[in-house]
Amino acid sequence: MNIKSIILLLLLFICSLTAQTFKEVKTAQDVIDNYIESNGGADNLREIKSILMEGTMNFMGSDVPIKFYSGNDIFYMNFSNSQFPMMVAADTKKKTGWSKFGEVVKDASSADIERHKNNIISTLWGYYIDKDKYDITYQLLQNEKVGDKDAYVVEFLNKDSIIQTVYFDTENFKRVKVVKGTMSSEYSDFRNVSASGIYMAYKVSTPQGDLTVTKYEFNTKFDKKLLKKPKE
Repeated sequence: MNIKSIILLLLLFICSLTAQTFKEVKTAQDVIDNYIESNGGADNLREIKSILMEGTMNFMGSDVPIKFYSGNDIFYMNFSNSQFPMMVAADTKKKTGWSKFGEVVKDASSADIERHKNNIISTLWGYYIDKDKYDITYQLLQNEKVGDKDAYVVEFLNKDSIIQTVYFDTENFKRVKVVKGTMSSEYSDFRNVSASGIYMAYKVSTPQGDLTVTKYEFNTKFDKKLLKKPKE
């Protein structure tokens, strides 16, 4: 056996050790299980207590900086330019929060706090890895195309109400599209964040504009000074 053959066999052996094995899809749960497997398993996802994201969004012809933090009972978003500042902050454990749109500052209502809490749960994969805790059921719909990709389509339901509809690439089970109510986002440019085995999208396309992510960080400490309510 020559050296090239030996190298080829070694490469094939390494690939066999690292390749992911997905179960055959017969139900919506199979799709969810494969998605979890593609990100290192449920225990790996549970290790993530918070996500910090920074990037820029093309909005009305300008690239606007955006910063997002979700986790540890904190929801925070800063999407601001000089013409139109927009910020949202909430401590869901203390049930306090506020929002700023332009120069108008408002206290968060109880409905706002509940919505922020649900956003944290969704961002940290609660509806995937703890579905019984949140009374979530799944329904597998007809496959659809997202761009040039075939996608499994799964509805997430709570007491027969649709929480979200998620589209998964049939080849690698990446989330390529999420629809919540009238809002729709498509995802691409997936990368393994900090060798965690968790793949996040660095490009998000929405009807409002395209988001380009420059950084993700897991389990970072949040500066709680940012929760201080601004003056109008």
